[in-house]
Amino acid sequence: MLSRFLSSLLLLLGGAGILVAWAPGGIFWHIFECLFFGAMLVWLAGWCAGTLEARWSWWFVPFAGIVAVGCLQLWKGWTVYPFATGQDLLRWAVYGVVFFLAFQLFGDEGSDRQFRRLFLIFALIVAVVSLLQWFASNGKIFWLFDTPEEAGMGPFLNRDHYSTFVAVALPMGLVEIFRHRQQRWLFAIVSAALYASVIAGASRAGFVLVTVELVLLFFVLEFSSRIAGAAVGLILVFGTVVGWGNLYDRLNLPDPYAGRREVASASVKMLEVNPTHGYGLGTWTTVYPAFAEKDFGVFVNAAHNDWLQWGSDGGVPMLACILALFAGSLAILRKSPWALGVPIAFLHGLIDFPMQGRFLPVVVFLVFGIAARAAVSHREGPVEAKSAEKRPRQLLTRAATQ
Repeated sequence: MLSRFLSSLLLLLGGAGILVAWAPGGIFWHIFECLFFGAMLVWLAGWCAGTLEARWSWWFVPFAGIVAVGCLQLWKGWTVYPFATGQDLLRWAVYGVVFFLAFQLFGDEGSDRQFRRLFLIFALIVAVVSLLQWFASNGKIFWLFDTPEEAGMGPFLNRDHYSTFVAVALPMGLVEIFRHRQQRWLFAIVSAALYASVIAGASRAGFVLVTVELVLLFFVLEFSSRIAGAAVGLILVFGTVVGWGNLYDRLNLPDPYAGRREVASASVKMLEVNPTHGYGLGTWTTVYPAFAEKDFGVFVNAAHNDWLQWGSDGGVPMLACILALFAGSLAILRKSPWALGVPIAFLHGLIDFPMQGRFLPVVVFLVFGIAARAAVSHREGPVEAKSAEKRPRQLLTRAATQ
């Protein structure tokens, strides 16, 4: 009972966080921090009482390493802005808690399958509302809330961040097409709607990445040419409905990396100057002006490259921890191909900053934790070791059909 309560709370907080991702200031985030840490305390109490079981995973180590980097920076005085480092340290502690709880609480048979269904329903609702808001917007989020920036796709002010959210959900829909032959058209329509919403949002990198997801999963799951053709046809129809014009114009910009090139170059210099321990978690915006190569006349709120920003904040140790998380997200794909969106989110960070937010990374690490537990428990298609070595693509296929 306690496990079900905590898992439901975790999903509720993840979904609610996405819906308030637009909110300015940090009041919502601080409330969520308290709730996540409170859930962790409840889990610890249940574990101490013998009600809940604990499972160890090496994936916990990178999260502990990032928290250790932040603590060491505060202790040694290596941060140029202790308050910002403290806030970012808490942010990463929340992500570690989310991953840990997801790994512990979704061990029951079928719990990850239920999660995939719920997440797809939630993502579809967000996508439909986002499309309606995009085409019939009054300049407000959900037609109700004013924001300093123009309303974007649903609860996201940034179109690229919205595309990352869809990239996390889309593989779940594609895997369900393969798993449920009698309902494949339903999941094909859901997947096409999610894909079309990225087209409408006109995120260049997002469009490329969800297309890569589509091609990879069609290949590794060995979709028949008929199903693949039907899915592509649905995507073309939905894409035509929402319109390709904005995306086409953005893909044809003469210099798509304009502006970001100078910011990335400055970030590289920041890493080169202080590679051992960085300038402090959460301090990139504080340090950047000293390295800026060009005055854009606006406040530059991120490096538009998560990896460079992580390197500036925490140096090589921070990058090593992030690389370990990325490698772990790739390792689970053999058993949990529906979690392809997790490494895609890290890859999107090479040209944007989806992981510098607050609530979007919560969902990424929630999915990561559930998928990691599913992979470890071998519930998604166990096969003999020799067979797995000889037929990796067949293993992925069987994992999807369980």
